Amino acid sequence: MPANRRVTRYHLEDETDSGITRSKLSKLGRKRQLDYMRAWFGKYYTDPVHEMPWMEGEYHFPYGGPYNAFDELYNEFAGTVPEERIRELAEDIEGEDGTYDWAPTSRHSDYMEAIDDIASIDDGADLPNPPPPDLNDLLFQLRGGARISLGTAEERAERQRFSHRIAILRRAFANRRNRPRGIGDNNPPPNDLEEEQDRSAVSEIEQTTAEIAAELQLPTPNVIEIAEKTSRLRRLGKWLGDRLNKGVDALVGAGVLYGAGQIVTHIDDIQRACAHWIQEVISMF
Repeated sequence: MPANRRVTRYHLEDETDSGITRSKLSKLGRKRQLDYMRAWFGKYYTDPVHEMPWMEGEYHFPYGGPYNAFDELYNEFAGTVPEERIRELAEDIEGEDGTYDWAPTSRHSDYMEAIDDIASIDDGADLPNPPPPDLNDLLFQLRGGARISLGTAEERAERQRFSHRIAILRRAFANRRNRPRGIGDNNPPPNDLEEEQDRSAVSEIEQTTAEIAAELQLPTPNVIEIAEKTSRLRRLGKWLGDRLNKGVDALVGAGVLYGAGQIVTHIDDIQRACAHWIQEVISMF
């Protein structure tokens, strides 16, 4: 796929200002350049775990990619920002969650071209399923001033599905507390920093889930707050999943990560349900 088309103005994450030109960006200091480049990257690229299909042991990229963070940043900002600064940001982005292959968001030109190609295929052809809505992209729209519409029949139905997914995870936590005796009953004190981080992550997931559930029950829930909490929940779930993939059997046996695999699966369902609900809720000015 070709590189994403260069933009004429750059915005920070909320995109509420008029943006700055490439010339202005070249004159900014290190921190501001990094902030603008990071916002640009987050607008067009996302972790494939969120949206891309997983088949036969690997992610598939029907809408473009996979992309390398440094290559994409360099294609966009070379000649405007020093190469060492571009590389610094690419390494920082990759180091945050260990992602090296990136997928496009619905704003990426490759994604839009792929959708156009699919639309041009004759009816009756075997079309790939469209990707689910991107939670990061929807949150970006909310922060940028998307109009929120609550109370329609479609919105209520999606909110109910979202609430149902939340309820399932909360039941999983209840089952975890009622686990059979002998599985972490003694609840030994943390042996190291990683074990303490595991306990903290599981506790934060449970607390965040309860907060989302409470907000969803309000007549007029705070959509941005729910989206932000769900995004946080997704990051915690990915971190927890990575810990499990490292084979931390001792922590599972000790009760620290008892039922964590089920929790990670439920979090994935929750973030997808949240994205479908928000997609129903918003429309841009």
